[in-house]
Amino acid sequence: MDLIVRPLAPEDFDGFINYWLGLSQAEIERLGVAIDRVPSATQMRSDLEAMLAAPNDGMRSFVLAWCINGEAIGHSSLKDVVPAESGSIHLHMWRADLRGKGHGGLFFVWRQSSFTKDSS
Repeated sequence: MDLIVRPLAPEDFDGFINYWLGLSQAEIERLGVAIDRVPSATQMRSDLEAMLAAPNDGMRSFVLAWCINGEAIGHSSLKDVVPAESGSIHLHMWRADLRGKGHGGLFFVWRQSSFTKDSS
């Protein structure tokens, strides 16, 4: 299995948007999503476009696409970024058939080892 993490790209927008707008009631409750605060598809697309256009030094959030064998299957949002200090991150699996299969843990273990290798 080929695992990669890369910046979210315009071709990923539909998967991102469909994930949020297609959550079941059970998923909404499990994730604690305030569904009344989820923006429309148009607004999400506009926000994602603005995020990609923002200069790196002004970013306070960032979205990464998580891919298996070249297919984007989820995203992680890096939020509350304080450059060179901290941020928070978690993974959202877009494909329901891949949820609960341990892929999230694999991505985070793989990514952590990638950072370790890159920093040495």
